[in-house]
Amino acid sequence: MQKFTAPPLSFVGNKKYFSKIYLEFLDFALLSGVINKQTIFLDCFGGSGWLSHITKQRFPKNRVIWNDYDNYQERLERIPQTNAIRQELLRIKEKNLSKEETKQEILKVLNANPNYDLRTISGYLTFCGQTLKEDLSNFVPSALEKITKTAIKEPIGYLEGVERVQSDAVNLIENFCGRAFLILDPPYLQTHSKSYEGYFSLSDYGRLLKVIKKPYCIFGSAKSDILELLSLVEEKEQIKGFCVYEESFIKMNQSAKDKDYLIYNF
Repeated sequence: MQKFTAPPLSFVGNKKYFSKIYLEFLDFALLSGVINKQTIFLDCFGGSGWLSHITKQRFPKNRVIWNDYDNYQERLERIPQTNAIRQELLRIKEKNLSKEETKQEILKVLNANPNYDLRTISGYLTFCGQTLKEDLSNFVPSALEKITKTAIKEPIGYLEGVERVQSDAVNLIENFCGRAFLILDPPYLQTHSKSYEGYFSLSDYGRLLKVIKKPYCIFGSAKSDILELLSLVEEKEQIKGFCVYEESFIKMNQSAKDKDYLIYNF
């Protein structure tokens, strides 16, 4: 079985840079008696499934539930198609056509492959920081220059043993009602909503904080004012006594860093 150091496909907000801290936190929770052999882990905002994957690797006999709200599984299943499209794009790149000819050639490939993985393909046809979620009509042919020759590996063993569900996160939490260890990685407040399938607003955070029950951990960012938000509602029993396990500076680009938090409450 291959070892994964990151999700097989890119996903905005995945926690690969927080993996070491998260695994240390799980060990801390285990030593604290919060986690045991019967613990159910509920990854409420599953995204790429990365947190579910490394949780299952750490606790292989425990039940781990991945809420695949964004249908990442479909993207994984389309990897063979994505690799085939990528090969076609490389051939077009090597032809050194004019911009318009290149664009028309690319459109032929895309039209011949309906229901392709838009998130991944847009990464081949746009520059850093751009995502075309609706369609690729405004792609820039010159962006092809950054396509590498490395194919995407088949995700053999990724999420093996993890249970997949698709549900509204708040409804899912209510259904488990204190029976699971909640892993909470919602889209951060005050971040660019176009990067996510669904915008998670302040009122959504309000719904979430009403239904969560200890034990849980929640990821947040300094930009999202998560600590201030929790402090405002700390009189609520489910929030009272929250702690910051670790904070980490995540490098966003050459000139910017963001401070991320891992917050917990037992």
